[in-house]
Amino acid sequence: MERSNYPVTYRVMSAISADNQRAYFHLLKLQVALLLSIATVSAIDWQLFPFLRTVSIVAASFLIVLSFLQMFAQIQKYDKKWFESRAVAESVKVQTWRFMMQVAPYHDSSDSISPKERFVADVRQLLEEQPDAKVVAGSKPIEGPEVSQFMLDQRTKPVGDRRDFYLKGRIQDQKDWYSKKAATNSKMHSRWFLATFVLQGGSGIIALLVVLISGFPFNPAGVVATLATSGISWMNAKRYRELSQSYGLIAHDLAGYEAIAGEADSQDKFEKLVSNVESRISGEHTYWKARRLY
Repeated sequence: MERSNYPVTYRVMSAISADNQRAYFHLLKLQVALLLSIATVSAIDWQLFPFLRTVSIVAASFLIVLSFLQMFAQIQKYDKKWFESRAVAESVKVQTWRFMMQVAPYHDSSDSISPKERFVADVRQLLEEQPDAKVVAGSKPIEGPEVSQFMLDQRTKPVGDRRDFYLKGRIQDQKDWYSKKAATNSKMHSRWFLATFVLQGGSGIIALLVVLISGFPFNPAGVVATLATSGISWMNAKRYRELSQSYGLIAHDLAGYEAIAGEADSQDKFEKLVSNVESRISGEHTYWKARRLY
């Protein structure tokens, strides 16, 4: 399903989430660079290089800049805006598929409120529940309606056509996405774990050599240790191992739903399938947000 066919709230929140995610990791990289600069300056024996003592002023300045960066990150709350905007976007996406597939609470009925009105109200409620996401909602241009014509067209199709579209556009699409992400995160965790292990061991060896062999004008142990610590911090921020495991599990679950999707040959069976799939995907998003914020 093309991005332009999704509700405008999904597209706006998805873009805001991506912007804040980039800002968060750019700031983290800058903090790591400053820490490495401080460690490098601190590793030099200034008694052997008295003419370079002014560089220590630079190190002190780096510390000041680092403290301001950390304060700036706390004020901007890039991580919180990233998580909450993504939570809204994915929740809207879940409700969108429920709406298109005529699944509760969006049945065609004679109620005073139409499925379309209920959907718009639910989207508005999702945004109200995430105050930080709501604040930045106006930072992106609003293009297109909340309910696209494409979404309305899907509702009019027979059960078999909706099932085939759901199988390909939702179940298989999400299964492939989670499967690829699980493999990527597993690979990245292995690489970063090996790198930090080597750096930690290397810093210990360098520290031992500096003690045993006097006269070193430069002690790189602190720099290497800072690199190792930064690598661990990066792994914690990215949650490679955690995401690999959880993404792998949901990919397996979706593969199971894919296998039985062909049996959903009636509205009741199809509704049960959609409800199970969307509940599983929604549960993963809720758990992801809880892991990130707490």
